[in-house]
Amino acid sequence: MNRLLAGCAALLTLAACAAAQVEMLGDFEADADLEAWAGDTEGARVEATDQAVAVGERAGAFIYPGSDQPSWPMIGCAFDPPRDWSGHEFLAYHLRPDSERSAWFWLQVEDADGRYAQLGSNVAPSDGAWFVYLVGELAAEIDLSRVAEFRFMLARPKQEMRMTIDGLFVGDELEQVTGLRPMVRLAPERADAVGLEGALRETMLSLYGPGLVDEPTGLPYEFFSLTERRPMQDEHPVHRSIGGDDTTEQHTPYMLFAIATRDPAIVAIEQRLLDAFTTVLDPGDGLVGCYRWDYRDLTLGDFWGWMSDPQTGENYRLSDAEHGAEVPLYSLLPGAWALGHEEALASLEAYSRTMLAINSKPGCVHLHMYLGRDDDGALVGYDWDGEKRWSRVRSEDPAKTWADIMEFWWIMPMLGCAGSTEDATLRERIIARVEPIMANVARHQREDGLVANTYRMDGAEADTRAPGYMYERGGVPGNWLRACYAMHALTGEREYLDQVLRYWQAPEARRDLSLMIFHTRYEPEDAAALGPIIEEEIEALKPEVMANEPGGSLRDERWAVKMALASVYTGDTKYLDAALEWERGWRRMQYRRVGDGPWHYYFSRATNTYVSQYAYRYVEAEGITGHFISDHFRGPLVDLVVIKRLGDSTWGLVGRNLLLLGWMLPEPPALDR
Repeated sequence: MNRLLAGCAALLTLAACAAAQVEMLGDFEADADLEAWAGDTEGARVEATDQAVAVGERAGAFIYPGSDQPSWPMIGCAFDPPRDWSGHEFLAYHLRPDSERSAWFWLQVEDADGRYAQLGSNVAPSDGAWFVYLVGELAAEIDLSRVAEFRFMLARPKQEMRMTIDGLFVGDELEQVTGLRPMVRLAPERADAVGLEGALRETMLSLYGPGLVDEPTGLPYEFFSLTERRPMQDEHPVHRSIGGDDTTEQHTPYMLFAIATRDPAIVAIEQRLLDAFTTVLDPGDGLVGCYRWDYRDLTLGDFWGWMSDPQTGENYRLSDAEHGAEVPLYSLLPGAWALGHEEALASLEAYSRTMLAINSKPGCVHLHMYLGRDDDGALVGYDWDGEKRWSRVRSEDPAKTWADIMEFWWIMPMLGCAGSTEDATLRERIIARVEPIMANVARHQREDGLVANTYRMDGAEADTRAPGYMYERGGVPGNWLRACYAMHALTGEREYLDQVLRYWQAPEARRDLSLMIFHTRYEPEDAAALGPIIEEEIEALKPEVMANEPGGSLRDERWAVKMALASVYTGDTKYLDAALEWERGWRRMQYRRVGDGPWHYYFSRATNTYVSQYAYRYVEAEGITGHFISDHFRGPLVDLVVIKRLGDSTWGLVGRNLLLLGWMLPEPPALDR
């Protein structure tokens, strides 16, 4: 995007702010504050308002035009000369969404070289709240000493929407402007002393600490405050319940850390979590994570659909593949093969039998994308009609409904069960049900190796262009790739590895270095075909190569893990050493003390593996008023621990690849229960 405005010295309007401690970017008291902002889309603008004022007497109403087409309108300002934010700790603003529905609202910060970082969240209708971010988090993506542009972006508004913003500032004195107590403070004096494993371990124990766990079950609350150390007090059904999907996603690093280190405290947490999943969240059908546990009434509810219709706001009481299979995928499956948790394997077997029963309709090649109940309360499958973006329909004609590649979220727990169970009959039933799905994906695989996103339920058609209902973001079709390896392990049929090789050779394929290295160990005869691709990926990681790419000088957790994987592939420890050296510097910047307590926390910033937005929300319920934070720890840096501890013994499997395929290794890094 071109520079929106040359110069915005007029933004600094609060002389009363402590000069070096708070830099006010927008309090909208003067007309010059409004003139400094410009939109990139016709109709995008800022107007003065006396509503939702947090600082002074006026706020800025950011108005975004609606569109029938996907759009991401921006409103921003430019700094000439660029600003130096490197000495500031917080970036904050007060926001009131003037809408009846939730909306994805992002801020984007760009440096003088055109590199940018984005932060944002799905903001719900409210009377207003302070959103607080840590400036240091942007350092891995932009040059904080040369900040050139700042933008607010709204994702895909269907109709005109207003976002009222006030008190936008960077600085160190959070309480001076917002009245809020700082959530975290830098703790550089301990960052070097504790080390990587110590920092991750302390973070995990802090998140599982007092006040953050439902004591009857051992399940961690989904919503809590790091300063208040208690769950969000809110009457909304989602806020008063625990779902297995987010819980198990948050605990993926715990399982990996337990496998790599065998740390008794972390292993004990995982065992307690598995106990809760298999006794509290499993009513007997194995669909753990599809149901929600009300931690006030101590009752297990029915399905709760996270997806809602953007036109009506209606929540669907269905469970979809992406969320409904997370517990079987990331907790039950590794719990069975790595921790030897017998109840986890039993739930995995029940899950597989339930999925086989639901997906037994004649003529259906693919699996139903959603699960729900009919009028009699029986479990049934729902599909996508292929036309309406938010449709979930039941159809007796498989030629009229569609699935997409996210069905492999349902499939992978079944294949993991087949590889772990001693029930030979169940194993053969799983293989027999998955075989036609795999064959149909292969039949529709393009000549260049890419696979289709959407499939008609009868298998007759597929579309590589149209985004599947749940696969519209693209990326690596990870669970399909993992299913190919699992099916080869279960059947010995070479065709499954050939499908993978065709995919990896596609110029547009997004490569997974972990899986490709695993492939060369699992099937050495394919090393010659994959070697050049892997070496190309490793070469691109070198700083001198990255410096020639747009934004390529940036290194983050994903880069560090890939560097460590390069050591696994080449046997040269210099790559791992470089990754660990980068991590030490990152830890000194990101390892922080939580509030005024003894807890410390290691923040993580890579896409989809982050400590989520630091949004303070005011909530009034049960006589309590406070500020709270929604949080998930999904730190990818635990993969550095896996590689450092286990080396080549996992054949390059890290992260979710290890959790889902670890049972295939000749010597799985299993633990005794």
